[in-house]
Amino acid sequence: MYRWFHVFAFVCPMVLFGQSDSTTYEDTYPDTFPESDRVSVSHANRQIPKIFQLFSAGEIDYISGGMLRSSARLAEINIGDPERFYIPLYIMAGATTNPTEEGYSVNTLSAAEILNNYGGMFSIGIHGSRRIKTISKTTKLDIIYQVATKSMSGIALELDETVSLFSKIIVTGLGIDTKAWKIDQLPSDGRAWLKAFISYSINNKEEMQKIFGCSSDHRFAGGNIECGLDIKDFIAVKLGYHKYLNNQHISAFQKGFYVFSADFTLGSP
Repeated sequence: MYRWFHVFAFVCPMVLFGQSDSTTYEDTYPDTFPESDRVSVSHANRQIPKIFQLFSAGEIDYISGGMLRSSARLAEINIGDPERFYIPLYIMAGATTNPTEEGYSVNTLSAAEILNNYGGMFSIGIHGSRRIKTISKTTKLDIIYQVATKSMSGIALELDETVSLFSKIIVTGLGIDTKAWKIDQLPSDGRAWLKAFISYSINNKEEMQKIFGCSSDHRFAGGNIECGLDIKDFIAVKLGYHKYLNNQHISAFQKGFYVFSADFTLGSP
């Protein structure tokens, strides 16, 4: 069953990507506390967050070790007041291939999925940001947050069986972004950004010890840094480095993961 799900989850976004002919770019962590100065423009020109959206975006990732991940944002639901405070819920699905390079353990894939805040076969949670400082007219500093649950699997080597599990993750950090645009394009059509955040994952202790050995803790801390460039109808890429801060006595957690991503739109803008 898992094999066929991986085939579906990996191929479906690729097919939808091929059908897309335009791209809109949204902050991975939408600002859930809009500032009062943002409503000084006319109501007709204000961009009010959508209440509900299906298949809004997708992503293709290349991860260290030769792993490829395809993911799709299946649904987004905003609850609250779009001009004051709202909670952005999301549901994602994805699949990741096994490492193809030498020097990676059989459960490197599971380690990468736990560390990835949007990893897993299915993921549901909330993510958002709060502006804490306006550095200039075009540059801002945000605090970002995320709380999510991911479904995933790993291989219990001694039992030679697949173990299904749920991983819970909490993310907090800082993000800075500024305007970026192509020549002959409006500045509002793009952005360059940098994010640094830490993650804390909580998992079932028995399941973690089956997959990674008896010396493995079921709680994981990670350090992450990501940067990206999003310009409408031109480019949408991200580069990141993810690293475990504990459990490094286990081979699967010793290496950091470089991630290169390309975003695409699945639905209508």
